[in-house]
Amino acid sequence: MRADAERAVKRVYISGPMTGLPAFNFPAFHEAALTWRAYGWEVENPAESFGGNATLPYTEYVAHDLRALARCHAIAMLPGWDAPTSRGAVWEREVAKTLFGLVVLDASEPRSPEESAPGLTIVKPAESILQEAQRMVHGDRGGDYGHPIVDYTRTGRMWGAILNTPDIDPRIACLMMGAVKISREVNKHKRDNLTDLAGYAECAQMVAERQEEG
Repeated sequence: MRADAERAVKRVYISGPMTGLPAFNFPAFHEAALTWRAYGWEVENPAESFGGNATLPYTEYVAHDLRALARCHAIAMLPGWDAPTSRGAVWEREVAKTLFGLVVLDASEPRSPEESAPGLTIVKPAESILQEAQRMVHGDRGGDYGHPIVDYTRTGRMWGAILNTPDIDPRIACLMMGAVKISREVNKHKRDNLTDLAGYAECAQMVAERQEEG
């Protein structure tokens, strides 16, 4: 259980559409963050992440946002979060509800933490899905399988041979493994599917970091 499990909701994640909008809709995010802070919240604003840099690989934003969501108690959705081009906000909302048990709020209707969930206590499992994934990736599995760039380079090479194609990039191999878990989760919910999905996202980020190092 988190140390602050008995406290009312106080940290909120701002979520909304970015893709295809002028300035990636950052002004709306900044305005919402300013307003919700004025109502007494601690705010996670993705538009402030990486100093506002919008040119990084998408998987890097995903890994960062998952860590940010895990620190929050609520998610506030900006108008247009469910638009056809708003891929990020849709999965953020679902992950916030399903994995982390966050309260879902309307970003256009700010309110204090106490008004949002009076007396709410947030009870978390002894180990969250994200914590379990981190433990597996950086614990025994890391020792058993090696660094993801080594493990998935081998995997990508074997897949390429089977398909009679060039070797599959190890980062792409991680994402393909994640797709397997999404397919299984769509068929039937199982905690392991979501834990492994988070683990493959972490592996993809670790591979990307090694690739950038050269």
